[in-house]
Amino acid sequence: MATFLTGLAIIAGFIFLIVVHEFGHYIVAKISNIKVTDFFVGFGPKLWTFKKGETTYGIAAIPLGGYVKMAGSDVLDDEDKSIDDERGLAKASLTKKIFIIMAGSTMNIVVAFILLSIVAGFYGITVPTTKVAGTTKGLPAEKALLKGDKIIRINDKKIRDWKTLSSEIKRHREKKIAIEIVRKKQNISLTLKTVIKDNEAIIGIWPQQKKVRNLTFAESIKSGANAVYFFGSTVTILIYKGITGQSSEIVKGSTSIIGAVAIGATTTETVLEYLGFIGMISLALAYINLVPLPPLDGGRAAIYVFEKVIGRPLKKNAIIGIMAFGLALVLLLMIYLVGKDIFIIATNRSFY
Repeated sequence: MATFLTGLAIIAGFIFLIVVHEFGHYIVAKISNIKVTDFFVGFGPKLWTFKKGETTYGIAAIPLGGYVKMAGSDVLDDEDKSIDDERGLAKASLTKKIFIIMAGSTMNIVVAFILLSIVAGFYGITVPTTKVAGTTKGLPAEKALLKGDKIIRINDKKIRDWKTLSSEIKRHREKKIAIEIVRKKQNISLTLKTVIKDNEAIIGIWPQQKKVRNLTFAESIKSGANAVYFFGSTVTILIYKGITGQSSEIVKGSTSIIGAVAIGATTTETVLEYLGFIGMISLALAYINLVPLPPLDGGRAAIYVFEKVIGRPLKKNAIIGIMAFGLALVLLLMIYLVGKDIFIIATNRSFY
Protein backbone atom coordinates (compact mmCIF):
# COMPACT_ATOMS: atom_id res chain seq x y z
CA MET A 1 0.00 0.00 0.00
CA ALA A 2 2.82 2.37 0.90
CA THR A 3 4.53 1.66 -2.44
CA PHE A 4 1.25 2.33 -4.29
CA LEU A 5 0.78 5.66 -2.51
CA THR A 6 4.40 6.59 -3.19
CA GLY A 7 3.82 5.77 -6.86
CA LEU A 8 0.81 8.12 -6.91
CA ALA A 9 2.92 10.82 -5.26
CA ILE A 10 5.60 10.35 -7.95
CA ILE A 11 2.97 10.69 -10.70
CA ALA A 12 1.64 13.85 -9.01
CA GLY A 13 5.21 15.14 -8.96
CA PHE A 14 5.55 14.48 -12.71
CA ILE A 15 2.35 16.41 -13.41
CA PHE A 16 3.54 19.30 -11.23
CA LEU A 17 6.87 19.46 -13.08
CA ILE A 18 5.20 19.52 -16.50
CA VAL A 19 2.84 22.29 -15.36
CA VAL A 20 5.86 24.21 -14.02
CA HIS A 21 7.54 23.74 -17.41
CA GLU A 22 4.53 25.13 -19.26
CA PHE A 23 4.23 28.00 -16.78
CA GLY A 24 7.77 28.99 -17.74
CA HIS A 25 6.71 29.34 -21.39
CA TYR A 26 3.58 31.22 -20.29
CA ILE A 27 5.16 33.80 -17.99
CA VAL A 28 8.01 34.70 -20.37
CA ALA A 29 5.54 34.99 -23.26
CA LYS A 30 3.47 37.39 -21.15
CA ILE A 31 6.54 39.42 -20.19
CA SER A 32 7.54 39.51 -23.88
CA ASN A 33 4.08 40.86 -24.82
CA ILE A 34 3.22 37.76 -26.84
CA LYS A 35 -0.50 37.01 -26.90
CA VAL A 36 -1.26 33.85 -24.89
CA THR A 37 -4.68 32.44 -25.77
CA ASP A 38 -4.76 29.29 -23.59
CA PHE A 39 -3.16 27.90 -20.44
CA PHE A 40 -4.50 24.48 -19.45
CA VAL A 41 -3.59 21.88 -16.85
CA GLY A 42 -4.25 18.50 -18.44
CA PHE A 43 -5.38 17.41 -21.90
CA GLY A 44 -8.61 16.29 -23.54
CA PRO A 45 -12.15 17.47 -22.73
CA LYS A 46 -12.27 20.72 -20.78
CA LEU A 47 -13.73 20.32 -17.29
CA TRP A 48 -13.49 23.89 -16.01
CA THR A 49 -12.46 27.16 -17.63
CA PHE A 50 -12.41 30.87 -16.97
CA LYS A 51 -11.16 33.78 -19.03
CA LYS A 52 -9.09 36.64 -17.74
CA GLY A 53 -8.07 39.27 -20.24
CA GLU A 54 -7.05 37.60 -23.49
CA THR A 55 -6.17 34.22 -21.94
CA THR A 56 -8.46 31.27 -21.21
CA TYR A 57 -7.35 29.23 -18.19
CA GLY A 58 -8.69 25.81 -17.30
CA ILE A 59 -8.43 22.18 -16.27
CA ALA A 60 -8.84 19.30 -18.72
CA ALA A 61 -9.92 15.70 -18.11
CA ILE A 62 -6.56 13.94 -18.52
CA PRO A 63 -4.17 15.31 -15.86
CA LEU A 64 -0.96 14.31 -17.62
CA GLY A 65 0.75 17.66 -17.96
CA GLY A 66 -0.57 20.80 -19.57
CA TYR A 67 -0.13 23.18 -22.48
CA VAL A 68 0.23 26.82 -23.42
CA LYS A 69 -1.09 28.15 -26.71
CA MET A 70 0.17 31.43 -28.16
CA ALA A 71 -1.16 33.43 -31.09
CA GLY A 72 0.74 32.58 -34.26
CA SER A 73 2.42 29.53 -32.73
CA ASP A 74 0.87 26.93 -35.06
CA VAL A 75 2.36 27.71 -38.47
CA LEU A 76 0.98 24.42 -39.82
CA ASP A 77 -2.67 25.35 -39.23
CA ASP A 78 -4.04 27.06 -42.33
CA GLU A 79 -7.17 28.03 -40.39
CA ASP A 80 -5.22 29.87 -37.69
CA LYS A 81 -5.82 33.55 -38.42
CA SER A 82 -3.59 34.57 -35.50
CA ILE A 83 -0.52 33.77 -37.62
CA ASP A 84 -0.63 37.39 -38.81
CA ASP A 85 -1.20 38.82 -35.32
CA GLU A 86 1.48 41.43 -34.62
CA ARG A 87 1.68 40.08 -31.04
CA GLY A 88 1.88 36.48 -32.25
CA LEU A 89 4.89 34.22 -31.83
CA ALA A 90 5.45 34.09 -35.59
CA LYS A 91 6.11 37.85 -35.66
CA ALA A 92 8.38 37.86 -32.60
CA SER A 93 12.14 38.40 -32.82
CA LEU A 94 14.48 35.41 -32.66
CA THR A 95 15.62 36.51 -29.19
CA LYS A 96 12.05 36.50 -27.85
CA LYS A 97 11.33 33.12 -29.43
CA ILE A 98 14.44 31.55 -27.88
CA PHE A 99 13.73 33.04 -24.45
CA ILE A 100 10.13 31.77 -24.52
CA ILE A 101 11.13 28.28 -25.66
CA MET A 102 13.98 27.96 -23.15
CA ALA A 103 11.85 29.29 -20.27
CA GLY A 104 10.21 25.90 -19.70
CA SER A 105 13.49 24.10 -19.07
CA THR A 106 14.76 27.07 -17.06
CA MET A 107 11.79 26.79 -14.69
CA ASN A 108 12.48 23.07 -14.23
CA ILE A 109 16.12 23.82 -13.42
CA VAL A 110 15.08 26.48 -10.88
CA VAL A 111 12.63 24.07 -9.20
CA ALA A 112 15.29 21.34 -9.12
CA PHE A 113 17.82 23.76 -7.64
CA ILE A 114 15.38 24.74 -4.86
CA LEU A 115 14.40 21.13 -4.07
CA LEU A 116 17.98 19.81 -4.08
CA SER A 117 19.17 22.73 -1.93
CA ILE A 118 16.43 21.94 0.62
CA VAL A 119 17.35 18.24 0.61
CA ALA A 120 21.05 19.03 1.02
CA GLY A 121 20.30 21.41 3.89
CA PHE A 122 18.34 18.79 5.83
CA TYR A 123 20.72 15.92 5.08
CA GLY A 124 23.75 17.96 6.11
CA ILE A 125 27.31 16.63 6.00
CA THR A 126 27.29 12.83 6.07
CA VAL A 127 29.83 10.02 6.24
CA PRO A 128 29.30 6.46 4.96
CA THR A 129 28.69 3.76 7.57
CA THR A 130 29.06 -0.02 7.48
CA LYS A 131 25.29 -0.48 7.16
CA VAL A 132 23.91 -1.48 3.76
CA ALA A 133 21.67 1.11 2.11
CA GLY A 134 21.07 -1.01 -0.99
CA THR A 135 22.54 -3.44 -3.50
CA THR A 136 23.20 -3.29 -7.23
CA LYS A 137 21.13 -5.50 -9.51
CA GLY A 138 23.08 -8.42 -10.95
CA LEU A 139 26.02 -8.20 -8.55
CA PRO A 140 26.93 -10.71 -5.77
CA ALA A 141 25.40 -8.79 -2.86
CA GLU A 142 21.96 -8.54 -4.49
CA LYS A 143 20.64 -11.87 -3.21
CA ALA A 144 22.75 -12.10 -0.06
CA LEU A 145 22.51 -8.74 1.70
CA LEU A 146 19.50 -6.68 2.73
CA LYS A 147 19.00 -3.01 3.45
CA GLY A 148 19.95 -2.36 7.07
CA ASP A 149 22.46 -5.21 7.35
CA LYS A 150 25.53 -4.12 9.32
CA ILE A 151 28.85 -5.59 8.14
CA ILE A 152 31.06 -6.21 11.18
CA ARG A 153 33.76 -8.55 9.86
CA ILE A 154 35.41 -9.57 6.56
CA ASN A 155 37.78 -12.57 6.59
CA ASP A 156 38.30 -12.27 10.37
CA LYS A 157 39.14 -8.56 10.08
CA LYS A 158 36.96 -6.37 12.26
CA ILE A 159 35.14 -3.68 10.27
CA ARG A 160 34.66 -0.35 12.05
CA ASP A 161 34.16 2.06 9.15
CA TRP A 162 33.37 2.22 5.43
CA LYS A 163 36.98 2.93 4.47
CA THR A 164 38.13 -0.34 6.02
CA LEU A 165 35.19 -2.24 4.52
CA SER A 166 35.85 -0.91 1.03
CA SER A 167 39.58 -1.55 1.31
CA GLU A 168 39.07 -5.18 2.38
CA ILE A 169 36.75 -5.88 -0.55
CA LYS A 170 39.14 -4.28 -3.06
CA ARG A 171 42.04 -6.38 -1.76
CA HIS A 172 40.31 -9.61 -2.80
CA ARG A 173 40.02 -9.51 -6.59
CA GLU A 174 37.65 -12.21 -7.86
CA LYS A 175 38.05 -14.16 -4.64
CA LYS A 176 35.57 -15.51 -2.12
CA ILE A 177 35.32 -13.50 1.09
CA ALA A 178 33.72 -14.43 4.40
CA ILE A 179 31.38 -11.71 5.61
CA GLU A 180 29.80 -11.48 9.05
CA ILE A 181 26.75 -9.24 9.40
CA VAL A 182 24.23 -8.23 12.03
CA ARG A 183 20.64 -8.55 10.81
CA LYS A 184 17.78 -7.89 13.22
CA LYS A 185 20.10 -8.39 16.23
CA GLN A 186 21.33 -11.75 14.87
CA ASN A 187 24.87 -12.47 13.65
CA ILE A 188 24.92 -14.15 10.24
CA SER A 189 27.90 -15.47 8.28
CA LEU A 190 27.93 -15.30 4.46
CA THR A 191 30.36 -16.05 1.65
CA LEU A 192 30.50 -13.88 -1.46
CA LYS A 193 32.83 -13.76 -4.43
CA THR A 194 33.96 -10.33 -5.57
CA VAL A 195 33.70 -9.26 -9.21
CA ILE A 196 35.77 -6.74 -11.15
CA LYS A 197 34.16 -3.54 -12.39
CA ASP A 198 36.12 -0.50 -13.59
CA ASN A 199 39.26 -2.41 -12.56
CA GLU A 200 38.17 -2.66 -8.91
CA ALA A 201 36.88 -5.58 -6.84
CA ILE A 202 33.29 -5.03 -5.68
CA ILE A 203 30.29 -6.96 -4.36
CA GLY A 204 27.64 -4.37 -5.27
CA ILE A 205 26.60 -2.47 -2.13
CA TRP A 206 26.31 1.16 -1.19
CA PRO A 207 26.39 2.43 2.39
CA GLN A 208 23.89 4.15 4.63
CA GLN A 209 24.98 7.67 5.53
CA LYS A 210 25.38 9.09 9.02
CA LYS A 211 24.79 12.80 9.57
CA VAL A 212 27.77 14.64 11.06
CA ARG A 213 26.44 18.21 11.07
CA ASN A 214 23.89 20.49 9.39
CA LEU A 215 24.75 22.57 6.34
CA THR A 216 24.68 26.34 6.55
CA PHE A 217 22.30 28.19 4.21
CA ALA A 218 25.21 29.11 1.91
CA GLU A 219 26.44 25.49 1.86
CA SER A 220 22.93 24.26 1.01
CA ILE A 221 22.71 26.68 -1.93
CA LYS A 222 26.16 25.64 -3.15
CA SER A 223 25.25 21.96 -2.87
CA GLY A 224 22.06 22.49 -4.89
CA ALA A 225 24.00 24.38 -7.57
CA ASN A 226 26.65 21.65 -7.71
CA ALA A 227 23.96 18.99 -8.21
CA VAL A 228 22.42 20.96 -11.10
CA TYR A 229 25.86 21.44 -12.70
CA PHE A 230 26.91 17.81 -12.24
CA PHE A 231 23.65 16.45 -13.69
CA GLY A 232 23.84 18.87 -16.62
CA SER A 233 27.44 17.85 -17.35
CA THR A 234 26.51 14.17 -17.21
CA VAL A 235 23.58 14.62 -19.63
CA THR A 236 25.79 16.64 -22.00
CA ILE A 237 28.34 13.82 -22.05
CA LEU A 238 25.60 11.26 -22.73
CA ILE A 239 24.25 13.35 -25.62
CA TYR A 240 27.78 13.63 -27.03
CA LYS A 241 28.19 9.86 -26.79
CA GLY A 242 24.89 9.42 -28.59
CA ILE A 243 26.00 11.70 -31.42
CA THR A 244 29.34 9.88 -31.71
CA GLY A 245 27.74 6.45 -32.04
CA GLN A 246 27.80 5.22 -28.45
CA SER A 247 24.03 5.50 -28.07
CA SER A 248 23.32 1.81 -27.41
CA GLU A 249 24.69 2.02 -23.86
CA ILE A 250 22.62 5.16 -23.24
CA VAL A 251 19.41 3.46 -24.39
CA LYS A 252 20.18 0.42 -22.23
CA GLY A 253 20.46 2.65 -19.18
CA SER A 254 17.43 4.79 -19.98
CA THR A 255 13.96 4.43 -18.57
CA SER A 256 10.41 5.59 -19.30
CA ILE A 257 7.92 7.31 -17.00
CA ILE A 258 6.71 3.82 -15.97
CA GLY A 259 10.24 2.78 -15.02
CA ALA A 260 10.85 6.06 -13.22
CA VAL A 261 7.64 5.67 -11.19
CA ALA A 262 8.60 2.08 -10.35
CA ILE A 263 12.09 3.17 -9.27
CA GLY A 264 10.72 6.07 -7.24
CA ALA A 265 8.04 3.96 -5.57
CA THR A 266 10.57 1.39 -4.36
CA THR A 267 13.43 3.72 -3.40
CA THR A 268 11.77 6.78 -1.85
CA GLU A 269 10.75 6.14 1.74
CA THR A 270 11.04 9.62 3.27
CA VAL A 271 9.90 13.11 2.30
CA LEU A 272 13.51 14.14 1.67
CA GLU A 273 14.11 11.17 -0.64
CA TYR A 274 10.90 12.05 -2.49
CA LEU A 275 11.91 15.70 -2.91
CA GLY A 276 15.36 14.66 -4.09
CA PHE A 277 13.88 12.22 -6.62
CA ILE A 278 11.47 14.85 -7.98
CA GLY A 279 14.36 17.32 -8.17
CA MET A 280 16.39 14.92 -10.32
CA ILE A 281 13.38 14.20 -12.56
CA SER A 282 12.90 17.96 -12.97
CA LEU A 283 16.50 18.24 -14.18
CA ALA A 284 16.01 15.31 -16.56
CA LEU A 285 12.88 16.96 -18.00
CA ALA A 286 14.76 20.24 -18.42
CA TYR A 287 17.84 18.86 -20.15
CA ILE A 288 16.01 16.36 -22.35
CA ASN A 289 13.79 19.16 -23.64
CA LEU A 290 16.90 21.10 -24.67
CA VAL A 291 18.03 18.34 -27.07
CA PRO A 292 17.84 19.86 -30.60
CA LEU A 293 15.32 17.34 -31.89
CA PRO A 294 11.78 18.36 -32.91
CA PRO A 295 9.22 18.35 -31.38
CA LEU A 296 11.27 19.03 -28.22
CA ASP A 297 11.91 22.64 -27.21
CA GLY A 298 15.52 22.42 -28.36
CA GLY A 299 14.36 21.25 -31.78
CA ARG A 300 11.96 24.17 -32.13
CA ALA A 301 14.73 26.57 -31.15
CA ALA A 302 17.03 24.97 -33.75
CA ILE A 303 14.41 25.54 -36.46
CA TYR A 304 14.06 29.22 -35.50
CA VAL A 305 17.85 29.68 -35.59
CA PHE A 306 18.10 27.93 -38.98
CA GLU A 307 15.35 30.16 -40.39
CA LYS A 308 17.26 33.21 -39.16
CA VAL A 309 20.46 31.97 -40.84
CA ILE A 310 18.81 31.35 -44.24
CA GLY A 311 16.83 34.57 -43.96
CA ARG A 312 13.36 33.12 -44.52
CA PRO A 313 10.81 30.80 -42.87
CA LEU A 314 10.96 27.13 -43.79
CA LYS A 315 8.25 25.90 -46.11
CA LYS A 316 5.29 24.18 -44.51
CA ASN A 317 6.15 20.78 -46.05
CA ALA A 318 9.72 21.01 -44.74
CA ILE A 319 8.51 21.73 -41.20
CA ILE A 320 6.00 18.87 -41.41
CA GLY A 321 8.77 16.49 -42.52
CA ILE A 322 11.16 17.59 -39.77
CA MET A 323 8.47 17.37 -37.10
CA ALA A 324 7.29 13.95 -38.33
CA PHE A 325 10.84 12.57 -38.31
CA GLY A 326 11.57 13.90 -34.83
CA LEU A 327 8.22 12.76 -33.45
CA ALA A 328 8.73 9.28 -34.91
CA LEU A 329 12.12 8.98 -33.19
CA VAL A 330 10.72 10.16 -29.85
CA LEU A 331 7.69 7.83 -30.07
CA LEU A 332 9.82 4.82 -31.05
CA LEU A 333 12.15 5.47 -28.12
CA MET A 334 9.18 5.87 -25.76
CA ILE A 335 7.58 2.62 -26.99
CA TYR A 336 10.88 0.79 -26.58
CA LEU A 337 11.52 2.15 -23.08
CA VAL A 338 7.94 1.51 -21.89
CA GLY A 339 8.11 -2.05 -23.25
CA LYS A 340 11.49 -2.63 -21.58
CA ASP A 341 10.26 -1.29 -18.23
CA ILE A 342 7.04 -3.34 -18.32
CA PHE A 343 9.12 -6.45 -19.09
CA ILE A 344 11.47 -5.76 -16.17
CA ILE A 345 8.60 -5.06 -13.74
CA ALA A 346 6.59 -8.09 -14.88
CA THR A 347 9.48 -10.59 -14.90
CA ASN A 348 11.65 -9.01 -12.18
CA ARG A 349 14.77 -9.50 -14.31
CA SER A 350 17.00 -7.48 -16.59
CA PHE A 351 16.05 -6.86 -20.22
CA TYR A 352 19.65 -7.59 -21.31
